[in-house]
Amino acid sequence: ATPQGTWAIDTGFIVYNDRTYPRFMGLLNELGLSGQKTQMSFSVHNPQSGMEYNGHSLSSLFAQRRNLLKPAFWRLLTEIVRFNRLAKQALAGAFDPGATLQTFLERHRFSPFFARHYILPMGAAIWSSSLQEMRRFPLALFLRFFDNHGLLDIRQRPQWYV
Repeated sequence: ATPQGTWAIDTGFIVYNDRTYPRFMGLLNELGLSGQKTQMSFSVHNPQSGMEYNGHSLSSLFAQRRNLLKPAFWRLLTEIVRFNRLAKQALAGAFDPGATLQTFLERHRFSPFFARHYILPMGAAIWSSSLQEMRRFPLALFLRFFDNHGLLDIRQRPQWYV
């Protein structure tokens, strides 16, 4: 509520950040409304493989301490960094309009482990879709969204608000 009364806000717009939504933040400011800072992170729990992690901090990344001793988990981390780098390079060039996330993963020889435990579940969570649908997702749209929302950055991530 504000001194002018209560405002109806569409809660379908759940989160926003200072990098991607400056006009929306300006509108809220003009209306005398403010958001509340929040964290935006991604977690995976895969009962079949026993894999579990959260990307918010080093502590949450290794919340399942046995990941410290798993070579596959360390490879996953290196593949995340490699994916982010290659995605930014791809964004700087021209896209094949028919390219999908799967073709990108295959072209750059990302492991099935990386696909199954990171990039496909993250995309599926964002777009409320299946892992198979994410494989067919248009590459240009996927990479632009990830870049615009700071998901290709490890350090310089935007501040999120609710």
